Amino acid sequence: MEKDAFEYLNSLSNTAADKKVQVKDGKTFLIGDDVHPWHDDVTAKEAVEVHTLTAIIDYLKSGADERKHIMIHVVSPSEVCLYGPMNDYGERETLLRATLVQDWVMFNQFIDREELNIMLQAQFKDTPDKTAIIDFISHLKEDKDSSEVTDDGVTQTATVKTGVASVGRAKVPNPVVLKPYRTFTEIRQPVSQFVFRMAQGMRGAIFEADGGMWKNEAIEEIKEFLKANIPGKPTILG
Repeated sequence: MEKDAFEYLNSLSNTAADKKVQVKDGKTFLIGDDVHPWHDDVTAKEAVEVHTLTAIIDYLKSGADERKHIMIHVVSPSEVCLYGPMNDYGERETLLRATLVQDWVMFNQFIDREELNIMLQAQFKDTPDKTAIIDFISHLKEDKDSSEVTDDGVTQTATVKTGVASVGRAKVPNPVVLKPYRTFTEIRQPVSQFVFRMAQGMRGAIFEADGGMWKNEAIEEIKEFLKANIPGKPTILG
């Protein structure tokens, strides 16, 4: 009775979706826009959601899942998926998904210099160029009656406060080398070149200037980290 009830309910759902199940030569097919082999779905309904690479390692070391031929796919610098073995129907079960949780870094747009200062201190690792930019924007002299910033298209020079009653000149070269937090914290954050610019109203911006090469570097770092910390020889794609 349970099997009959299941088949009846399944038939109703397929009919509602304008699909039907047909048996031919002892094999069951689901017919809709395309024809697919039909089978009971015994995979996990939802992947386990985590937010660190360490969680993937802990999961595999715990022995909680005894599946063999598990595959790890480094989808991007901010997402890694753990899959089970392929079944007879060419499907893989998603067991676990690690996604990066981080504050949004405001690249490629001009923002108030105070926001820029806070962003640099909170969301970038220390580099000499980070220090130079913070010093530059922190000492800009706000004077509506004078020209504060000169620009040759590459290097910007600004009037800065150097004492109680004196001013000097400071400049920041371009491109600048920075290390923003853009991938999982367990690995080394990629170093990239950026273009730093100032605009009227004491607004600054940091523009990405490496053509996205940092993404490939981060993916390789993730793969090496997982290989070094997971027993055996897991299949890791990226």
